Amino acid sequence: MNLTDLWFGTDVVNRTGRKNIRGDELAALLAASGFFASPQVGKGAVVRGPNAQSIPPTVDQTITFNTVDYDDLGFFSATQPTRFTIPDVDPPINRVIFGGAHRFDSGGGGTRRMLNLRKNGNQQGNFIFPAGAFQLSANSTGTQGNRGSASSGPTEVVAGDIFALTAEHDGAGSININFPAMWIWVVS
Repeated sequence: MNLTDLWFGTDVVNRTGRKNIRGDELAALLAASGFFASPQVGKGAVVRGPNAQSIPPTVDQTITFNTVDYDDLGFFSATQPTRFTIPDVDPPINRVIFGGAHRFDSGGGGTRRMLNLRKNGNQQGNFIFPAGAFQLSANSTGTQGNRGSASSGPTEVVAGDIFALTAEHDGAGSININFPAMWIWVVS
């Protein structure tokens, strides 16, 4: 049986004129049609990092994560705790939404504190996620702690793409970053 038979055929009709089909048969037909969303949609991962990760001034420092809240498809690996890798699954993942959050400690001076996204090691612009990066800026003085979070729009991916969060600031000395988190969501 195929979808055409299901909608237009007459071989399995009940007394109300409707076709009878088992739920597992319907699920298989819909999955084979390609019309409905991938079974990967809605899956994702959330990881958190340890507090007091020291971020040196003027260095784009990669953030480390050590706690997995959940990971449906194996995006995160404890042996590579600074990144998500798009897994090779069937059907493939085509687009994700990626995000992160942080809090810089107060003090240290400077005028900017940022959280940056890197896709495959490249940052290609600020606040332009489809081109490859997003940033969160601190207050204008940089002397108070700041918190921030941001998420991308849907971003095209292929298996093996790597996403990481980095933090940077222009203060006088190292500043700790606390409560870092990173998440990824499959949207197609």
